[in-house]
Amino acid sequence: MTERTKVEAKHKGFIRAPREKVYEAFATSEGLNAWWTEGGAVDARPGGTMVFRFVDWGADKINAEFKGRVLEARRPERFVYQWGIENPDETTTVELIGHIHRQAGHAVAVAGNVGTALSSLVGALARDATVACEVSSFQLQDSSSFAPEVGVLLNVAPDHLDRHETMEAYLAAKLKLFARQREQDFAIAPPDMLALLPGVRKVAFARGSGFDLCEHD
Repeated sequence: MTERTKVEAKHKGFIRAPREKVYEAFATSEGLNAWWTEGGAVDARPGGTMVFRFVDWGADKINAEFKGRVLEARRPERFVYQWGIENPDETTTVELIGHIHRQAGHAVAVAGNVGTALSSLVGALARDATVACEVSSFQLQDSSSFAPEVGVLLNVAPDHLDRHETMEAYLAAKLKLFARQREQDFAIAPPDMLALLPGVRKVAFARGSGFDLCEHD
């Protein structure tokens, strides 16, 4: 059996330049393409999409495209993004939930794969605060106590099979999102996924009509 280890890497760089110049280099398409990417694009708003495109880049002549998500944008002193995101729609959904709560005046924290570790919020929030957390199948696979009051499964596609090896194992990891929910909790998922879940309150969403949440809602 092969032992798999998940490694998180963080990188810091120091640039001798005015703040505005540094911000322009990272937070604009023109800035990125001037020194790093070719045909990259940036929507420099929280939740905005970044696209990194490399053409014949570096000594290895790399040709690749990666997607990212803007987490913070406060010109000119702070620009935070996460790149290499395989499912940016999931990050968008979590950030949108946080935005809706903030606009409604409710205490909320956005955590998980969007950048803030969920464990760092222990003891730091009011008891009535909502936590919108993005979790991956990697994290769910090893989870022993995660039990959200509302769980949302957006989709299941043939991803991460280098880790899970089969679609059955990948689906089982995804469904652990709902494994420890109580009867009063909500499970929101496509209808074919809901049939596999335990006795919680279920909300189906899909394109078309006839579901609890539909494309026109």
